[in-house]
Amino acid sequence: MTSSHHLQEELRWQVVGRTEDVMKRLVSRYIHQTKKQLRQDGVNEDDLLEIKQDISSLRYELREDRKRETARNTGQIDSIKRDIIRSLRGNQYLQDLPQPHELCWCDDASGVG
Repeated sequence: MTSSHHLQEELRWQVVGRTEDVMKRLVSRYIHQTKKQLRQDGVNEDDLLEIKQDISSLRYELREDRKRETARNTGQIDSIKRDIIRSLRGNQYLQDLPQPHELCWCDDASGVG
C-alpha cells in the first residue's frame, strides 16, 4: 500500500469511528431523554395497577357503607313502625274505627263488590 492510500484508509477509519461514536452518543441521549419523559409523564404499568387496586378498594368500601346504611335504615323503619303501632294501640280513636271485616270494598257507591 502506498502511504497516501494508507493515510486515506486511516482517515476513513477515523471518520467511521467518530461517526459510530456520535451515533452511540445520540442513541444514548435519545434513550436518556425518553426515560426522563416517561418519568415526568408518571404513568407506567405500576401506576395503572395501583390505580386499579385503589378503585377495587373504593368499590368494596362503598358496598360495605351501603350495607351498613341499609341495615341502619331498616332498623329505623322497624323502630318507627313499632312506635306507631304502640301509639295507635293506646289511642281510643282506634276503638271507634270499623273492624276490617266490617269494611266494604266496593267498586262504586252501590255497595256491590
